[in-house]
Amino acid sequence: MGSLVRSGRGRGVVIGTGEKSEFGEVFKMMEEEEAPKTPLQKAMNRLGKQLSFYSLLIIVCIGFFGWLQHRKLLDMFTIGVSLAVAAIPEGLPIVVTVTLALGVMRMASRNAIVKKLPTVETLGCATVICSDKTGTLTKNEMTVKYIYAACGEEAEVTQMQYSSAGVVSSGNVKVSETTHPAVVKVVEVGCVCNNAQIREGVVIGQPTEGA
Repeated sequence: MGSLVRSGRGRGVVIGTGEKSEFGEVFKMMEEEEAPKTPLQKAMNRLGKQLSFYSLLIIVCIGFFGWLQHRKLLDMFTIGVSLAVAAIPEGLPIVVTVTLALGVMRMASRNAIVKKLPTVETLGCATVICSDKTGTLTKNEMTVKYIYAACGEEAEVTQMQYSSAGVVSSGNVKVSETTHPAVVKVVEVGCVCNNAQIREGVVIGQPTEGA
């Protein structure tokens, strides 16, 4: 598990599955790691720390000036806490949630569905998106278009995907064993040195051998 066999045949011996395999150990390590926070979450945490610091500073300052004026400590503490609470924007989480919800609605109108609201903010901060071309830009299918023999003979193959409804021709002449023996030999070698199978238009094996 974790090895890639490009060609040939062999026998695999299973010595561990699930959590007992090496991939299972890696998976357990990944579960123990916390998911990284989005830039918005980091900014909110930074803002919360700053507001807490300034709120405590306000309470200390009011308490100090009240003590200089010989006022009651309880009254100064109450005023300081009231001002500190007033300094915290209680509606900020609501505004952020509504903004992200609007972003989700706009993405849904463009046929992009996201499960978590912070995903919208993360996508908004992305500058480069790397995508695997297989299955998105391509179909992971390979077909033969031209056949070249060592003697210089060449032929063109007209077929769609993995179907036998095609013609192998050289110029305007259909390839056969008598007219183009070298091309036929190339096809024969490709069929003999092949482990792939095509069942109902689906290749089982390597795409190169399926072609």
